Order: sequence, then C-alpha cells, then structure tokens
Amino acid sequence: MYGFLRIGARCEYGRFDPTNPNRVLTVSFDGTARIWNLDNPSNPIILKGHKGPIYYGSFDPKNSNRVLTVSSDGTARVWNLDNPNNPLVLKGHEGEVWAGSFDPKNSNRVLTVSGDSTARVWNLNQLDKPLILKGHTGQVVNGSFDPKNSNRILTVSEDRTARIWNLNTPTQPIVLRHSCTNNSCTVKYGSFDPQDSNRVLTVESGNVYIWNLNNPKQPQILKGHQDEIVYGEFNPKDSNQILTVSADRTARIWNFKKNTTQFILRGHTQGIYFGTFAPKDPSKILTVSNDSTVRIWDVRDVTSTEIISSNTNIINSIFAPDNPNRVLSISSQGSVQEWNLNNLKDSKTLSMQMRSITHGWFAPSEPNRIATISSKGKFHIWNLQKPDKPLELPIGEGKIYELRFDPKNANRILRINSNSTATVLDTSNKTNNKPIKLPALSQISEGEFDPNDPDRVATASVDGTVHIWSLKEATKTSKPLYQISASQQLIWHLSFDPKNSNRILTMGSDRVV
Repeated sequence: MYGFLRIGARCEYGRFDPTNPNRVLTVSFDGTARIWNLDNPSNPIILKGHKGPIYYGSFDPKNSNRVLTVSSDGTARVWNLDNPNNPLVLKGHEGEVWAGSFDPKNSNRVLTVSGDSTARVWNLNQLDKPLILKGHTGQVVNGSFDPKNSNRILTVSEDRTARIWNLNTPTQPIVLRHSCTNNSCTVKYGSFDPQDSNRVLTVESGNVYIWNLNNPKQPQILKGHQDEIVYGEFNPKDSNQILTVSADRTARIWNFKKNTTQFILRGHTQGIYFGTFAPKDPSKILTVSNDSTVRIWDVRDVTSTEIISSNTNIINSIFAPDNPNRVLSISSQGSVQEWNLNNLKDSKTLSMQMRSITHGWFAPSEPNRIATISSKGKFHIWNLQKPDKPLELPIGEGKIYELRFDPKNANRILRINSNSTATVLDTSNKTNNKPIKLPALSQISEGEFDPNDPDRVATASVDGTVHIWSLKEATKTSKPLYQISASQQLIWHLSFDPKNSNRILTMGSDRVV
C-alpha cells in the first residue's frame, strides 16, 4: 500500500486521472469533489456547488481538465478545472442521479442514470434535448458507453436486470436477467470488457456475472466474498483479471480464466464502496471505503494474502507464541487449521467437533485453548489436545459479542454482553473463582486485560469513554480507577501499550486514534 488521502466527510467514490496516475478525483457526501496531486496531497482543488451528496465523478478521457460529477440533488455538473466556478449544470432527471460518464469517442456527449428509472444521453452543446432511455422498472444505478462503439450503452438497475441499448434503435435493448430471486437483490454495477465489448461484467449483490452477449443466457459467476459485492471492473490491460470490492472490507483480484481469487487486499476497517485499476499502470489499485479513507495499493507487494487461501470462512487466527512461523486459524465451519509459514502447503486440519461457529478467539498465552460462540448462542472453551471435552460456560444476559483472554492466564476471560455488561470469568478449578461483574456505567463496546497487571481491566463504551477498573475493588464500588473521555462517538478498539500499560490506544467512529 502506498498511502491514503484523508477526506474528512464520507468519501463515496474515487478515480485516477487517465493521463496522470499521480492525480486522483474523489467525491464526497459533503457535496464537494476534490482533485488531489499525490505528490502534494495537502492542497487539493475543491469543487463546490452541488446541493446534496455527490455519488460519482469522472475525468473527461480526452481532456482531464474537465470533470463530471453527479449528485442526490438531481443534477450532473461538468467542471472546467481552469475555471471551476462556472460548471455546466445538467437538469431534467426527476430523481437522484447515481452515475454518469463521458462518451469516450465524443466528450461533448454525457450519459447519466437516475432513480427516476431512466438514463439520459446529453449533448453538451444542446442541453435542452437529451435522449431519454426508458424501460427499466426500478432505479437505474449505473451505466457506461461501449468503449469501442459509443452508440451502444450498458445500464444496470434495481429491477435485477442489465440492458444493452443501441442508440440508433433505443426502444429494443438486450435484457440481461440475473438469477437471484430475492427481492433484496439488485444489480449495482456493470461495465464492458475494454478489449472485447461483446463481454460484459455486472455486479449483483453477492455475485459477479460475466456475460457473453453472443450467448447471454449462460453467464459465468464469480463467488468468494463474505458480504455484498458493490463494484467490479476489468483490468484495462488484461481483461482476464477482474477487480471486485465488497462490504466485507476487502477487495479481490480474480483470474477470470481459472475462476479463482488471485489476491485479497485487506486493510480497510469498514466496507469498501469502490475500487479501480490505474489506467496506465494496473498494478496500482485505488479503493474507497466507509472508513473515510482512499487507499492506493501495489498488488506486487501483496503476498501475505495467500496465507489464508482456503475454502472455508476464517473468522480468527493467531501466531503461536513460541514459533512465529506457526499460525492457527479457526473457521465458521468449526475447523481449526495449523499453518507452516515456511511451507504453506504443509498445513493440517485439527479434528474438532465444532459446528456453525460465528465467533472464535485463541488464548494468546496458550493457543491450544479456544473460546467459541455458536450460531445457537452456545459459549464453549476448547482444548485442541482434548477436543472431545469442551467446557460450556454461561452466556450471561443478552448475546455475547466480544471475548478477551487474559494474555498471561488462559483461564481468565473477559465477556462483554449486548446488555451493556462486562464480566470476568475464571475457568480454573480453584475455589472462590466467582465471576466478577463490572458496573455498567454505559453500554460497553470493547474491553481488554492489562498485560502487566492482572488486577486491571479497561472497558470502552459507545459514548466514547474508557474506564480502568481494579478487579479487587469492582465488587465493592461502582467507581472505576480512571475515566477517560477518549472520543465523541463509539470506541470500537482499545488496547494497552504492552510495555507501558499507563498508555492506551483507542480507535473510534469519529475517525480519531
């Protein structure tokens, strides 16, 4: 990864300048677009004028000093960066405008698509007479020109179809019907293969479809993401390589011929909205996320993703404390896998009787000890050396949504429940090991043992406060040792400095560390 651009407000979309890979366009929910120079990212050009969130933007492929933006305010705007205060305003849609693009052959022609179920083709020299494409029965959410024949247009819609329109006969589109029958399924994105425009990519909820327009009834489907896929595109120089991005916080590079994942890009802390290859150098990839950052990746450096190339959904993993080349992983199917980092093919699956695991945690000091929560809400402690005799523990009040092992004592566990409580459990057979319930001063979102003092625990809350507790005193008083206002919003991560536990790291929804 090269670096990231701090937008501030939620960033919705980003694009490389097709003629200059050091220049990037981003658009935001604050109603502005920004043009960034990656050599000097502290001073972007800011485009202001829309009266609502901007959803999409693109450079004119023939003149990168012109930019198109579209917005929830029902308009599209064409900006001249030499005179950014006087954009052309494209009015007429009766709903939000979701996407738009310049005609790659004639940049005085622009396509826009809208929540009013139509697409429009605009002549920038005659804005009052756009060509209106009608036929979709749901919101049209994306569209593009055929790069080889700009009289052909692709649109995709919430009506679960994509359509190929010939502008010479715009009432007779080719309709691509997707197989999902769930009413919540929508087609979110589509694009032509830049090297073969009889091949089309569409993204429908959890799947990516590749269509051959000569035989559109039998698309190829790519599967692997763990949540909704929101965008995909072909590599502009090698259309057998495909990029997809997902709400599962990852981007994937696929090998189309082998129908396999080639790379997984991990690092965003929330779902990814958009990703794209750099046109001049497709080894560079840009991704845009709900975490308010844009990241630039170099796939030549992404080698560690192969560590988890598995047919199972891995939900947690840990390094063995005595051997940094040994890794254990646990899957939602209930299997535990042991990896040798010196030879990834030399991995083995440990025999367990776990099923339908939603969460799993390893004890840092004893990774053969695992805590799991099942889809039925059962809470178990497992010993990998005796996997047939798990210890079942009480789940407490409400659902468990976080567990933490004491880093020095694998018999002690911090349990955080959805009813705002945190409880320290001792699973040893010693006497007087009653649970210690911490006072619920506010809804608890995270917790951690002090790695240097077994008597201290930190908890974080949805209101942005951190409390430091003495476990000896917690049963006698509702007052913590310390209370810190660390954030204005929910804290979703908390940890002690392992060498100096008077220092604490927090990360919150206000994007502040």
